[in-house]
Amino acid sequence: MKVLFIAMILGWGAWQARALAQDELYIKKMLLQERLQESNKEIKKMVYDLQVSTPIYKVDLNQDKYKEGIIYHKDNGRDVLHILSHQGELIKSFELDAFGKNAVLDRISIKQLSAETNVMILYFYAGEQEYIDYKGQGRLYFINIDKGSFAKMSIQKGPSFWSEAKDSYGNYHRRHYKVDLKDLNHDGVKEILVKYASISQVCMYQGEGKWVCK
Repeated sequence: MKVLFIAMILGWGAWQARALAQDELYIKKMLLQERLQESNKEIKKMVYDLQVSTPIYKVDLNQDKYKEGIIYHKDNGRDVLHILSHQGELIKSFELDAFGKNAVLDRISIKQLSAETNVMILYFYAGEQEYIDYKGQGRLYFINIDKGSFAKMSIQKGPSFWSEAKDSYGNYHRRHYKVDLKDLNHDGVKEILVKYASISQVCMYQGEGKWVCK
């Protein structure tokens, strides 16, 4: 889980036809052990003095033909995702809750939930603990973008997509959940289905940043 990458999967109808080359963009080694390059200094000051951060990755999040910026930042145990406007201004920052050591943002997938809503699905490896028993956990986060506006963009913690455990007796288990989008109730809004074997959870978007997972 130490290799960090973003998978930008852009599924936006007619816009997608103009961006076939960008359908699946995999960017590895995002987490740099140095400051941003000289050309990014002004944007860096708007966020704060970044210590360990990725470069700024550009992607059109709301289909307005302007590319927003995404920065993942680690600072003294805090994991933060920054969203910047196409002009380099900070729109919002979202903090991710680490479970233990070695926490890292593994991947971001951008999907279309409905005609009016896109979602950023964050695959966050929340870390591991090794006090008596070993436990490792990866968790999903959802960031909504409604009607092309960032005004009501918010983050929701979702189910686990990865779990690993070993107790003091040597009993071990590992679960890697499959994440899929399906319109289960045929209302025009896709649900996020998280499944491993017979275990499954469904997360339904209610609008205005509200989610129900069950």
